[in-house]
Amino acid sequence: QKSWLINFNNKNYFQGANKINLIIPVDRYYLIEELSNYRAKKLGLAVPPSKFVNLFVNGKREGVYWQVESFSKDILEKQNIPGDVNLYGSLDFWDAPGSQYLDFVNIYSWKKYSQDSLSGVIDNYSDLKTFLDIVNNPSDEYFYNNIWNILDKENFYSWVAQQYLVTSTHQSGANIRLYFETTRGKFYFIPWDVSMFSTPPALTELNYNAVITRVLKNPEFLHERNAALWKYVGDDKNLEDDLKRYDELDALTRN
Repeated sequence: QKSWLINFNNKNYFQGANKINLIIPVDRYYLIEELSNYRAKKLGLAVPPSKFVNLFVNGKREGVYWQVESFSKDILEKQNIPGDVNLYGSLDFWDAPGSQYLDFVNIYSWKKYSQDSLSGVIDNYSDLKTFLDIVNNPSDEYFYNNIWNILDKENFYSWVAQQYLVTSTHQSGANIRLYFETTRGKFYFIPWDVSMFSTPPALTELNYNAVITRVLKNPEFLHERNAALWKYVGDDKNLEDDLKRYDELDALTRN
C-alpha cells in the first residue's frame, strides 16, 4: 500500500472536498488518529473532516484507508468558522537526523493554507509577526501579560490536553496548524497528525516548543492546563465513551 493525495476540479468537488489525503492506517497508528479527532471535537477543537474508506483503483480493492481533507478554508467553513482567514502551518525543517524542528522566530519559516480576505492582494503576515514577537520577547512579565491577547487560552489548553491523552508531542513540531480568527483577534490551534507514544517523551514539560514551554513555566498557567486535562480524564463517562468509539471503529474496519 501507499498513501495518496488526490486533487479534484474546483468546480467538481468530491463529496464536498476539493483535495483529500488517503493515508495508509499504519501511518496514523491505525485507529488512534481518528479516535484523537473524536476526542478533539469533545474538547471543542476544530479538526479536518475524516473517516475510514475502502479504496478501489480500476475496480481492484486496495484496502482500508484513512481519508482526511487537506488544509484549506473549506475545513473551517464546514465547522461554522470563517474560512477567509490566515491558516498557517510550519515548513518542514530538520535540525538533526530524526528530529523535527519548529521555527518560532522567523515568519518565513511558515506557509499559508488560506488567506485573510481583508488583506486583499497583500500577503499579510502581521498577525503571525505579532504572535512571534510576544513569544520571543525576553521579558517573562510581558509574555505572561500578553500571550492570551493573541492566543485563545481555552483552545490552547484543550489542544495540549488532547495530545496528552495519547502521551504525544508530535503535532506541536513541524505538524503545527493554527489560524487567526480576525473577528476575535486571536490564534486557534487545529490538531493534526497527533500520533501516539507508549510512554511520555523524555522531558515532556521542558523540551517542547517555544510557546508551550514558556506558557508552562508560569505556575498559574501550568495549573490551568492541568485542570483542563483533569476535567477530561477525571470524568469516567469520557473513558467509557472513548472506548465505545474505539470499538465502533474496530468493528467498522475489521472485515
